[in-house]
Amino acid sequence: MGWFAIPLIVAVAASLLVAGLLWSHRGRPGARALALLLVFSAIWAWFDLVDYGLSDLQQKLLVINLQYSVIVSVAPLWLIFAWRYASSGQRPSYAQVTHLFIVPAITLALLWTNDAHGFMRRDVRLDTSGSFAVVAKTYGPWFWVFAAYSYGLLIYGTYLITRAALRSPGLYRAQLRAILVGALAPWLGNLTFLIGQSRVLRIDPTPIAFAVSGAALTWGLCRYGLFDIVPMAYERVIEEMSDGLVVLDGEGRIVQVNPAAEEALAYSRDDLVGRRLPERLSAQLGPLAQEIGASGSRTDVALQQGVGRRDYDVSLSALHDRRGGIAGQVAMLRDITARKRAEEERESLIRELQEALGEVKRLSGLLPICAWCKRIRTDEGYWKQLEEYLSEHSNAVFTHGICPDCQRKLADDPQLDAMR
Repeated sequence: MGWFAIPLIVAVAASLLVAGLLWSHRGRPGARALALLLVFSAIWAWFDLVDYGLSDLQQKLLVINLQYSVIVSVAPLWLIFAWRYASSGQRPSYAQVTHLFIVPAITLALLWTNDAHGFMRRDVRLDTSGSFAVVAKTYGPWFWVFAAYSYGLLIYGTYLITRAALRSPGLYRAQLRAILVGALAPWLGNLTFLIGQSRVLRIDPTPIAFAVSGAALTWGLCRYGLFDIVPMAYERVIEEMSDGLVVLDGEGRIVQVNPAAEEALAYSRDDLVGRRLPERLSAQLGPLAQEIGASGSRTDVALQQGVGRRDYDVSLSALHDRRGGIAGQVAMLRDITARKRAEEERESLIRELQEALGEVKRLSGLLPICAWCKRIRTDEGYWKQLEEYLSEHSNAVFTHGICPDCQRKLADDPQLDAMR
């Protein structure tokens, strides 16, 4: 076939190799869609090999039509991959996927019936002026609709991945470079072919560019663990945080709050964003209003919510710009109401026990007591009445009376009765 067969073969091999590696990671967000895209790109390159080896116009048109059966799916698969990769695995709905493939389905239908209307290509002829025969044609109106649609999906998918990576740490940005090279190389090759095929290019460099794509993605797999780690949708993480988050700019104005912070502060997002925290909430936040200019400060704050009260541990940390200056602050509000209630109950119990222990003096050890008169000998050797001793060593107060047995003895003893 010629020299161009070598890069096409490399493109097929590289695309299938990366597709196999991706399939081993098929549980990762977007891996299945990208693996299928690369399989289709390998088929695309293989059909090009077959096409450049043919010299009959009808055979070449049949191969091109078969080739388009996979080409039309490449852009939708790219967008599905980008969506899942950038949204931390969120799946598009069945209706969304169906809508993505409406234009490709129409394109295939018009391609196979092109002889009746010429919407895809016109003035089809075989150009044998070069070292191999190619199909020369004029693109029909629907082809440009399909091309605009495909490039639109490519641009939007690239935007989703770029936005996710730019909001992510450095490792994700390194992944982004590998993905963008892998994604843009074939499409830049295809755009070059569409623009210059009538003047310079006789072959479509798009499948060859997939060799570059495969190399970039393989490098991303081996170097950065592509698909082992994907960017999280940070907005969703922030929205679902149980702790309140308030982001302030360098002037102390609120630029972002999450739902947990809205609930804690009892203000809506519209009431908070763009305003200074101390001015809006000084009555509620108390100590925080004085500490807002500090970095790394921490305090406990009681916030009124309706008829109840919630306690929060509020921490402030600085946000630094690239030059080390303070660009803003982040306030985190952690609900510690349950902990505070437990501490208050524990302290109340301790106070009650201390008060009880203060009222009770414990008697312990052996007490020498007279077996006849029931007096108790003190440590100093003195003998004291039982009630006197107990009064000194406890808070007990004695009252005197006569028990029933003694009452009967008094009644039976005339001398005791006379004394009474």
